[in-house]
Amino acid sequence: FCSATCRSNWDLETFDEPFHLVLDGRPEYRGGNWKSQSQGARKRDDYTCQGCGVTEEELGRQLDVHHKVPFRLFESPVEANQLENLTSVCPSCHKSLEIETQKKMPLFGAVKHLGQRS
Repeated sequence: FCSATCRSNWDLETFDEPFHLVLDGRPEYRGGNWKSQSQGARKRDDYTCQGCGVTEEELGRQLDVHHKVPFRLFESPVEANQLENLTSVCPSCHKSLEIETQKKMPLFGAVKHLGQRS
């Protein structure tokens, strides 16, 4: 996409709901088990980035939790959020992983999404 606005417009045209995670008390896009599963992944990974080794303490914030197989490829959040599919990463490593996924899956947006109309 040429910009964040372009991506956002595409998401809104393609899906019933925005792609991004909704926070601040609103329903979570990643499913009802996301909070416990992401916390479980961080704990399993000893609060350490699995890419570069930085810890949450060194980073000064919680690590991100990345889906190894993209969330959109699953029929349900429970399947997508299995601990085996999650890895703890710092924001820098997370961005690198997302770019790598986009390169491997150039038609990523064409894949069925849970929010997409049938």
